Amino acid sequence: GLYQTALAPGELVTALEVPLAGDASCCGFDELARRQGDYAMVGLAAQGRRGARGFAALTLAFFGVGPGPVVAPRAGAALAGGPLDPARVQAAQAALADDLAPSPDLHASAKTKLHLARVLLGRVVAGMAAECGA
Repeated sequence: GLYQTALAPGELVTALEVPLAGDASCCGFDELARRQGDYAMVGLAAQGRRGARGFAALTLAFFGVGPGPVVAPRAGAALAGGPLDPARVQAAQAALADDLAPSPDLHASAKTKLHLARVLLGRVVAGMAAECGA
């Protein structure tokens, strides 16, 4: 199954330890669905490390655009290393055309999914910048 542990019969999970990413770490998440509670047509989970000016590193993982999560390295690189001004965000949104090759499905065409991914990128990055001071 999707959610399995290595527990043997008779064993019980009593704790879960998750390492802290550190003070410079920041994350963001958003998804777009037709109706609240529906499966997302496109979603984005982002994790970054703040630098002196903006994000020093940013990992963008999209879902709903392929058979599994798809990391967008060119878009992440376009956002790293400088202030998150509109020109930098637009460059990252444009880079998604090289990072993503969405498959159409019953809910949206490939072109629509790419557009939605660009919208989500702008929203998530703006939220991370506001929350994390990057």
